[in-house]
Amino acid sequence: HNLGEVCDAVLIVANAARSDALGRELGLTTAETALCFRSCHVNDEVAAVLPAPDFPTGGVIMGLQGAASLYARGHGSVVVRGRTHTERTGKRNVIVATELPYMVGKAELLSKTAELINTRKLEGITDVRDESGRDGLRVVYELKRDAKPEIVQNALFKLTRLQTSIAGNLVAVDCDPTTRTRSPVRLTLRYALDCWLQFRFECCRNRAAYNERKRAARLEVVAGLLVAMRDADAIINCAQHASTPDDARHVLYTTFRLTKPQADAVLALSLSRLTGSEVLKLEDEERRLMTELTRLRNVVANDSAVYDEIISEVRAIKVNHATPRRTMIQFNDESATVREEDLIENARSAVVVGRNGYVKRIPLAEFASQSRGGRGRTALVAGDVIEHVVTCHDHDTLLCIADSGVAYGMRAFHVPESSRNARGSLLENVLPSLRTSVPGDALTIQGPTSKRLRGLVATSGIGTSEQIVHQVPSPATDSTTDSSNKASITRAVNHTPIALNPSGTQDSSDEFLVLLTKAGLLKKTPLQAFVGLSARGLIAITLNDNDKLGWAKLCTNKDSILISSKFGNVVKFPASDIRASSRRTRGVKAMTLRAGDRIVAMDVASQLKRHDHALLVTENGYGKRVKLNAFKHTKRGGAGVVAYKFKHPNDTLASVCCCKDSDEVMISTHKGLILRLPAGSISIQRRTATGVLVQRHTHDKPQSHSTMTPVNAAADRVADVTIVPPDILTTGSDTW
Repeated sequence: HNLGEVCDAVLIVANAARSDALGRELGLTTAETALCFRSCHVNDEVAAVLPAPDFPTGGVIMGLQGAASLYARGHGSVVVRGRTHTERTGKRNVIVATELPYMVGKAELLSKTAELINTRKLEGITDVRDESGRDGLRVVYELKRDAKPEIVQNALFKLTRLQTSIAGNLVAVDCDPTTRTRSPVRLTLRYALDCWLQFRFECCRNRAAYNERKRAARLEVVAGLLVAMRDADAIINCAQHASTPDDARHVLYTTFRLTKPQADAVLALSLSRLTGSEVLKLEDEERRLMTELTRLRNVVANDSAVYDEIISEVRAIKVNHATPRRTMIQFNDESATVREEDLIENARSAVVVGRNGYVKRIPLAEFASQSRGGRGRTALVAGDVIEHVVTCHDHDTLLCIADSGVAYGMRAFHVPESSRNARGSLLENVLPSLRTSVPGDALTIQGPTSKRLRGLVATSGIGTSEQIVHQVPSPATDSTTDSSNKASITRAVNHTPIALNPSGTQDSSDEFLVLLTKAGLLKKTPLQAFVGLSARGLIAITLNDNDKLGWAKLCTNKDSILISSKFGNVVKFPASDIRASSRRTRGVKAMTLRAGDRIVAMDVASQLKRHDHALLVTENGYGKRVKLNAFKHTKRGGAGVVAYKFKHPNDTLASVCCCKDSDEVMISTHKGLILRLPAGSISIQRRTATGVLVQRHTHDKPQSHSTMTPVNAAADRVADVTIVPPDILTTGSDTW
């Protein structure tokens, strides 16, 4: 521990004990003593000045939870990291360790690191070398050019002793006051300080009593010498007429009333001590001894004076011997544990679920941004059909909502990463909870025991963090054909990003999960109801017979909800119009539909993300942006207003999402083509406009957009539109 911090803690405990003793001397009660002399929060003050151990080799203590347990219970462990920083040498980054944890050898650390690199358990490092010298310790880890220093550093903390846990036990032999037996006991920090203070109290009082006796004896001798020196002639005359020293001593007893120590000192007095200067010295010594005796007798008689002695001694020790703290403390307890996500780059990805039951995570960099009217790039193997698409960050949590209304939690990086042309992994292998069906499960996906996903919600911290950045996707529609014998659109998931309390401006209690069923029932559930969500699942909604979950979004009460139908109607109403309900509820009517019409999309216009336009895309690949203020707020359950005039008679609305000019969007088709383009490249038009060509399908011929032929029923069609999340690795922002 740091000596200065220990002295501060001792001073706090000693001052409290002094106050108690002073209160007893004045006849005050315990409450009066606490009110007049000392604070009632001694333990908190001790914890503030002595927060954690201080190791001679330096390093960084990660959080105070272990130290608090050590001091409060007498046992615990402290997580210590080596002190590191990143440097740039040429075109490469290097991680430099300048301090190691206590009891960690440099040679052992280098050997273990080299072994991990050779066995490929530690990636991203090309060289490890020791550059220690006169300037101190310096261990250098040279990184590969494409390695992320933060990821490699976290791997070093997790796999090597660059981060270690140091256990502590405060054990001492103590005496039981009842049985008077000594045995080992575990001490808390406060009890250890009290024990030391009690021991020091006894030492100081015994020392004061001993010094008081010595000073009193010396004062007696000095007083006798002064009597003799003031009447030196009589003393000399008595000594001359005495036949023996004992006779002279007897005369001094009887004539001058001296004690034996005084008489012995007078008889041993030499002539050189009879000068006037010696008399003055003895008088000064007498005064000093009387002052010292007064102080010592006060210490022996009063407990508060003993504590004053202890306090002055401890302050002197701190002034003369205290040194600065060597081990830095990082007060964030969560950073002490290297989590799985700390070893994975929080890059942007697209999670794709096919109707054949396969899922994969594709890096978003594989979908290069194209201009409006492009074809896009394929994301599925031949013969599969897109069921869901969600863009997210790899650290996000995916809420996988089955059509039975049960929501399951899964981290995005747990979905295996694959290329665009790969088949991926079976969904039931990635999320085993989907293997067993439950009563009321209406739809099975390519297997007798698998439940079908109907919605995805990507969030960066349900149940694990107070700061959440959300990407909210919506699910697919069923695969029945309509009256025109057209192939139905399987809805790829769409997401609306919401930053939950990213900067302390939004309360997490105002965050809701909005669910919409195929039958048009809408419900809003507080997001806090899904805290602790895991792969075992939680019921998110109670569904009626023959009803299925259709869409899932995140919103706040300040946002607006847009619901669109196949024939191009859009209804917009405040999210606050929906009464919040628990997870096991059904919902209320969302929209009035005409004969043959059905709901195709739901999205949230967020004030936090400053959405100012609604992007509408049809199945034939045409789209436009419409200002959000063109849609007036109406009551929930209304028919809405006309939002699209279709260019072709067999065209219908595919999806609607809210965006702003700086956003990027990804448009996915039924057969797996995904087009990424800037939202600002799509024209802003009125509600009754026909839009412009946004995505060119495989069957389209390379001719002008105005002469495009309508697609036939067997052609590929747009499935859904989703917003691309921001690149937080580049911008450093996790707010949408």
